[in-house]
Amino acid sequence: MSTAITAAILALIVILPLVIRFKNRRRRCCKALLLIPVAADDELFERRVKACYWEEAFSDPLYAKDILLVTGDVSPNTYAAQRLAQEYSTVHTVHISSLGDYLQRNYFKESKKTDS
Repeated sequence: MSTAITAAILALIVILPLVIRFKNRRRRCCKALLLIPVAADDELFERRVKACYWEEAFSDPLYAKDILLVTGDVSPNTYAAQRLAQEYSTVHTVHISSLGDYLQRNYFKESKKTDS
């Protein structure tokens, strides 16, 4: 009987730090992005963005994604993308030519901070 208690205590000593480390690693999860291209001929663009926004708004805050609308040519959907970015806090608009700079400035620096 005492060996079973000793084994249970030793297992608890070994497993408990691993569980705590796993929970802390999940909390430091880096932010993810949901990229949506803005096309001129997309009639359901605004509905798609709103659906993605509300899906992320009600999801787990640890795993919620920012929505990034990537624009190219000027079209009515480009103006709709800018309006949606002003309406919703997690929606952002960026032009395709500055996408790399935006990701380095806002995403990679943040993930480096959370890795340490």
